[in-house]
Amino acid sequence: MMSDRRKPAEFDRLSEREKAILSAMAEGRSNQGIAQQLNLSPKTVENYLTAIFSKLGLENSGDHNRRVLATLLWLRVDRQHAPVLRSWDMRGPASPSSPGSPALDPVRSSSPPPPARSR
Repeated sequence: MMSDRRKPAEFDRLSEREKAILSAMAEGRSNQGIAQQLNLSPKTVENYLTAIFSKLGLENSGDHNRRVLATLLWLRVDRQHAPVLRSWDMRGPASPSSPGSPALDPVRSSSPPPPARSR
């Protein structure tokens, strides 16, 4: 497995295109969705993801999901990418005028849950 402490230097080895693909993946996009967003073929996205996983030292293992691990590393190493989570709700990416999901919004999720409704 990989070390839990990734250094930003590992992300410096990623090309701008690889960073864009990793960012789109962190938004929850599928390979097809990433391909459409960046005007690439799905096979090209797969090739980029293979390179990203290799550069980040994420081995192909049945025990770990490399997409999840790469996303967690991306969000952990560079906190400026964390707001991407606030733009997502259960229906998909939020429009600029609609708020993100309260469960994923760190500002709103720190407040206590609403009281349970009685029957």
